[in-house]
Formats: sequence, C-alpha cells, structure tokens
Amino acid sequence: MYSSRITCKYKLLLLSAMLIFFGCLKTTAQLTADFSIDKTGGCAPLAINFTNKTSGTTANAIYSWDFGNGNTSSIINPGAIYIDEKTYDVTLTVKDGNLSSTKTKQITVYTPPLVDFTASTLKECLPVIVNFNATASSGGNIYTWDFGDGNTQQDYNSSSSHTYTIPQIATVSLTVSNTYGCTKTVQKENLIKI
Repeated sequence: MYSSRITCKYKLLLLSAMLIFFGCLKTTAQLTADFSIDKTGGCAPLAINFTNKTSGTTANAIYSWDFGNGNTSSIINPGAIYIDEKTYDVTLTVKDGNLSSTKTKQITVYTPPLVDFTASTLKECLPVIVNFNATASSGGNIYTWDFGDGNTQQDYNSSSSHTYTIPQIATVSLTVSNTYGCTKTVQKENLIKI
C-alpha cells in the first residue's frame, strides 16, 4: 500500500512537471510575422493580394495591416489597390498575448511612358508615304500604331512609315507599352488629310 502511494505520488509529480514544461513551451513560442505578395509591382491601378504566412500564433492572434496607401485592415489575408505611381511600404503587425512581431515589404506602382509622335506629312496628294516618329520616356517599349485607314503596325522601333492610297482624313493613334506593362495612348484627330 505504501509503495502504491509513492508510485501515485511520482506519477502526479511527473504529470505536473509535464504540464508546466508544455505550458512554458506554448507561452515562449517564437512569433514571426511574415506574408507573401502576389506581385511586387505593376501599373496603376495595381490590385495586390496578400497571403499571411505568420508562424507561432495562437487562435487569439490579432493581425494589423498598414498598406502604405492610407488604408488598413485586420483581415488575415487581405487585398489592396494602389493608384499613385510610387513605392509603398506594406507592414503587417501581429500581436498574440504579450508577443508582437512586424514584417514590412515594398510594392511599386510604375509610371506609364510619356508619349508623343510627329508625322512627316500632314496634307498631300495620293499616293503618299508618311513617316511617323515617336518619343517615349522609357526604353524597351513596344509601339503599336493605328494609321486610321484600317492598317496597324506593332514594333520595337519608335519610327514607322505608312503609305496611304485612299483619299481620307485619318486619325492616327500610337500606344506605347513599357517593360513593366504600363501603356499610354496618344491619338491625334484628323491628322492626315489626303
């Protein structure tokens, strides 16, 4: 009888020690805020989705997002839209009991190219070859011309020429896409008179 009390006493002591040990592990877990971004940059309006990858949290964790664009959220996996062309700091702060952790990443909204173009001839008799020259603010651009007579051309070259064979007043447009995928279109109404 005496030995069973000792055994029971040791079992209770062992159980108590295990509860204290595992209780300490739970309260001292490493809280690490982290998140991923579906894209780190693009053209306005730029829609971004965030995926929370925080580790070491309990069900009581509180998530606070600051998107850097004036908006905030407490949703676990939020989204945001960015309009102004600049770099934004996105911050996730996670609080869980006495623990707190913060992670910041950047998102960039790129500027579309500044675009203009000139034509060598604005008024002429048939047939007429018109040379177009574009200016754009960034390199590596794709130039898409609409000559206003049903013909289009896409090229990496900023200059193009087109032959008009039908009498008309043509509206010409140029769309330039830069390496970030940002586009800008310039249209000149009734530019070519043939």
